Amino acid sequence: MTAFRIIPTVKLFNLAKKKRYDGYGSNSVYITVRTKRSHELIEIYRDIKSVFNNGKDMTWDQLFNLMDIQLFLKEIGYIGKNTGRVQII
Repeated sequence: MTAFRIIPTVKLFNLAKKKRYDGYGSNSVYITVRTKRSHELIEIYRDIKSVFNNGKDMTWDQLFNLMDIQLFLKEIGYIGKNTGRVQII
């Protein structure tokens, strides 16, 4: 079971969706570190690629498709009462 914080995970999904529809889908995922919140996105991306893609880098299309199918269309476990994290079952 893997746990991700819901708000940064949704932000990463929306970023992947924007990059995909802007025509950058075939480019490798690159997140610039400008703010503290960018570090959260990078950590979530690293966790996703290590769990679902055997640690290999991904393109924006691959990230979007994986998050769309694996995280959002599939049954998402539940949000823990005290942790505020989504647990993927």
